[in-house]
Amino acid sequence: MLYLFGSGAWKGIRKVVKIGYTGDLEKRKNQYRLHNPLGEIISTREGSELDELRLHLRPVSYTHLT
Repeated sequence: MLYLFGSGAWKGIRKVVKIGYTGDLEKRKNQYRLHNPLGEIISTREGSELDELRLHLRPVSYTHLT
């Protein structure tokens, strides 16, 4: 599962977004709640670790994965 995660500041002026991959989205959400409780998962889609790498290598402005 691929996801976009916005930091607690993503709705404001700073838009900090992380592209990630996880095999267990609920577990990943719980991990984020511990170290970035104001952040949220913005979007998800099916994908692999290779898909995540491809997204990281693309010189594109990401707003969502769908």
